[in-house]
Amino acid sequence: MLPEDFHNRARLRRIFGQYDLALKDHARAIALAPEETRVYQGRALTCRMSGDTDGAIEDFARMAELDPEWFLQAQLWIWEIRMLRDGPGDRAAAGQALAAARSRASRPFDVAMVGLSLGEVSPDRALIEAKTDRLKCVAHYYIGAQLLVEGRGDAAKRHFEQSVAGAHDLPESDLARWHLSRRTDP
Repeated sequence: MLPEDFHNRARLRRIFGQYDLALKDHARAIALAPEETRVYQGRALTCRMSGDTDGAIEDFARMAELDPEWFLQAQLWIWEIRMLRDGPGDRAAAGQALAAARSRASRPFDVAMVGLSLGEVSPDRALIEAKTDRLKCVAHYYIGAQLLVEGRGDAAKRHFEQSVAGAHDLPESDLARWHLSRRTDP
């Protein structure tokens, strides 16, 4: 099998909640393609959903190192995990992740997503910056994440539903679906 085959099978297993099997496939994909960003992204999502937040943070950080195109997204995911986990040092580390994201945000949509997480941009403004259906899906996810951080699970649920309805092949849709399956509890 090719790394892509293991990666795709791992995603399907993750969707069905078979996290242990998914993690084995992720390990195979990473062994075959250790410099491929997507294999770390996949494993990070599986770690996140299986409760291994440290593993997720580590893999998101590796993604950010490997590919500058994923840097901002990885930092926003790290911010969300740390804010929802809220353990010792998490708030400070979450702030560092947002500062790092802000330092690299240049496109209006990226600036809006960082501003949303910082509480400087309203959800309505964030959606205005989402010029495509795929970006609207992403924006709804981050709005939902911000609302979860604020303890507003019911409002988050509506945005996660919009993210899931918008695009099924985006990592944000996978995360939104997972949050919905948990009834939007952190």
